[in-house]
Amino acid sequence: MLATVFARGRRRRPPFVRLDEITRPQPNLGHLAHAATALELARAGDHDAARALLGRLTPEMLTNLTRDGYWPGVVWSVSAVTHILGDTERAAALYTELAPFRGQLLIDPAGIFLGCTDHQLWLLANTCQRSDKIRQHRHDATATYTRINAIWWSTQLMTY
Repeated sequence: MLATVFARGRRRRPPFVRLDEITRPQPNLGHLAHAATALELARAGDHDAARALLGRLTPEMLTNLTRDGYWPGVVWSVSAVTHILGDTERAAALYTELAPFRGQLLIDPAGIFLGCTDHQLWLLANTCQRSDKIRQHRHDATATYTRINAIWWSTQLMTY
């Protein structure tokens, strides 16, 4: 804000404020940008570029994600892109991160519904070939979508 501030009849410049002093840290914003872009590249068939971009998110990073407003988007994007690419290492890491949140709904800061955690766990279990978990996660996701009448999301379970 470069405008002159009027106070008690005198003109003075507003104090300089650094942007990092008035915004909160958002560590997952960069992770979301990489994961979402990798997902779109994978969907477009450019798997090499998607793998290169997803490579910026190490398994260690995925098991230590900050649970901020961008966390649901990172979970959703990484679950989908690791499934498309067959990236078992990252899928296993995110599965470990997400497992304690079974039965939850994923909603991003804009209020956009990103499915339920059981859906993402189902994708990750499929990618990791965890046959002991696949059926249960799909059942739980289907039950959640039926309970909340999320018809479109139920059909997404049928497309994989």
